[in-house]
Amino acid sequence: MTDKELFLQIEKHLLEDANPSIYLRNILNNESFKNSIFSILYELKNIQQNPNYHPEGCVLTHTLLVVDEAAKIRKKANNKAAFMWAALFHDIGKAKTTLEIDDEIVDKNHDRVGAEMVRRILREVSTNNNFNNYVINLVKHHMTHFYVLNKSSYGEVHHMIYNANIYDLALLSYCDRIGKNIVNPTTKYKILKSINQFLNIISKRTYKNYSSLNIN
Repeated sequence: MTDKELFLQIEKHLLEDANPSIYLRNILNNESFKNSIFSILYELKNIQQNPNYHPEGCVLTHTLLVVDEAAKIRKKANNKAAFMWAALFHDIGKAKTTLEIDDEIVDKNHDRVGAEMVRRILREVSTNNNFNNYVINLVKHHMTHFYVLNKSSYGEVHHMIYNANIYDLALLSYCDRIGKNIVNPTTKYKILKSINQFLNIISKRTYKNYSSLNIN
């Protein structure tokens, strides 16, 4: 199977499966997958995360949880395919940036590094530059809502406003934050509330009306 054929097969499951993680877990250990351009996803199983923020475990475990959460709400996305690929790719930068410093796991700039990794992958399997850039910018800015809420890193916020689809980014950010085996309704509500606060701030800053997320 070529990388392009694998890309199309993965996309089919991302767009159609209720739980794409089942298919992904099945193919991750295949030698053909390990030898493909997507092999970085397999490597995520060896990348640990700070347990204070990610009690669910390694980056791969988190990624698959996020993908399944994204599948639940993909119908809300403006670009379903790009949204689902961004969910799958959002943390691949951690494979290159994760370090242990003073007994603490850190992954500084994993969003920006990951975006460039995604750029290199997609240009090998997709000639649709609009789609490629859509995914790249969602990955690059999946942490930017924190900067908005904390009133920091204005350069990143400016780039996000002009390059990323804000609504799909909000959906991705929500999935990222609950993709930690979070089942408590109160916790989910608080996360959703903060994402909608982000949308409200961006609406005021851009004079555009970004509707609040409505996720049951």
